Amino acid sequence: MPKLTGLNIHSYLDMSDGRFNASHVPSWFPSIKSLTTLMMENNNLEGQIPADLFGIPHLQTVVMKPNQLNGTSDLGTSYSEKLLVNLQSNHIYAYTDSGGAPSVDIMLFDNPVCQESGNAKGYCRLSQLSSSYLMKPKNCPSDPCNSDQNSSPTSQCAYPYTGTLVFRAPSFSDLGNTTYYETLDQSWTTSF
Repeated sequence: MPKLTGLNIHSYLDMSDGRFNASHVPSWFPSIKSLTTLMMENNNLEGQIPADLFGIPHLQTVVMKPNQLNGTSDLGTSYSEKLLVNLQSNHIYAYTDSGGAPSVDIMLFDNPVCQESGNAKGYCRLSQLSSSYLMKPKNCPSDPCNSDQNSSPTSQCAYPYTGTLVFRAPSFSDLGNTTYYETLDQSWTTSF
C-alpha cells in the first residue's frame, strides 16, 4: 500500500478496491490531520485498527468494509463530535466503547461480535439510514397552476425538475440530520 504521509491538506481519501496485498491499517493515517473521510473498502486490510486513527480531529466517516480486520475494535477516547464508522463484514470479535459518547455510529453487522446468540446491540443491526428528503411546500395562494406545472417553493407556477440528484461524496455523514438538506434547500431556492 502506498505511503501518503505528504497529504497534509486532503480531507477525503478513497482507496477502495485498490487490490492491495494483505496489510495492516497503515500507521501513518493519523498524520493526515485534515482528513474528514477515509474510505478503504475491499482492500485486504487485516489485523486491528489502531485507536489513534479515530483521534484525527475532524474525522467524520471511516468505511473499511469488507476486509479481513480482526480482534477488538476500540475507538479510543478522543474522536470527533460526529463519527460514522462502518466495519461491516470483517472478523471483529469484540467492541470496546472507551469514550462512551452517543455521537458515534458504528456498524459491525456481519462480524463475529454480532453473531453471538442474543446480541441485539444497535451496532449489530444492518443500518437503514434515510437517504431521501422532500422539499417542504410553503403556504402558497390557492391559484391553480396549469396541469403540467407545480407550485414552486417560492409559490410560483413552474415546470418541475423530475429526477434524482445523487451526491457522490457529501461532506457530512449524519444523513438523518435534516438540517443539512434544509440548508441545501434554502441555497437552491435563492439560486434558482
